Amino acid sequence: MNRPRWLRALVPAALVIGATLARRPTASAQTTSCAPADALAERTVAELKDYVTSTDTVSVKMAKALGMTGTNPDRIQYATDPKICSAAVKAWNQESQTPGRSRTLHVWVVGSNYAVEDPSDTDGAMSYRAVIFFTSKWRVKSRWAPN
Repeated sequence: MNRPRWLRALVPAALVIGATLARRPTASAQTTSCAPADALAERTVAELKDYVTSTDTVSVKMAKALGMTGTNPDRIQYATDPKICSAAVKAWNQESQTPGRSRTLHVWVVGSNYAVEDPSDTDGAMSYRAVIFFTSKWRVKSRWAPN
């Protein structure tokens, strides 16, 4: 069968484009977003600030255990920056051995470090939450299980 020249040129180009698109991430690939600030996120900011400002023995010990000693309370805030959220998803997935999983996380900036939680991993309002503290280079620093 003798095809027109334009069709003979189009078929190889379509194959190259198809092969390229097949290697691209799909819409179901890892998403990188922070959950919007909610009452839980604000409560957590207040708890973390309390740990670094309180002179109560328990709070002082908790701040030390979490590696927060000396953190200025003004440098504890809820994160919404897409770059921070993307890095948090990657770090959380690496730690939980779930590469590429889409997540919407709670992320707090704690001085030059980060606290991260996947709110979908809780079993309800009274259950303990898993919060991982990461260094500025996204290495695990400590863990916290508030409820």
